Amino acid sequence: MAGGGNFIHRVMSYVANELIVSGLANSPRFQRFAVRTSKKIDSLAEIAAKKKKELAEQMKDVSKNIEVVIQEPVMPVAVVAARELYSGFDLLAKWGLKFIFTEFRS
Repeated sequence: MAGGGNFIHRVMSYVANELIVSGLANSPRFQRFAVRTSKKIDSLAEIAAKKKKELAEQMKDVSKNIEVVIQEPVMPVAVVAARELYSGFDLLAKWGLKFIFTEFRS
């Protein structure tokens, strides 16, 4: 019984599809709508292509600027952090850190 329902559904779908397609194909309004929509999509595609090209050129310029900045000698962040940490340990040693550690051991 389920197979018969599926067949009827397919026939109804086919008939509805044929009526809709033939109705739209013969409709001047739908044809105008389709032509206008197609033209708008084409113009949007052209605009998108231009913007994509502009963006690619801007990214090329940015990458050139980044290369110039990278080529300049810059101290790595790890070196700066290590120097700050070392100077902090040096200050703690001057303030008696050694005394505090010996106090906890005894």
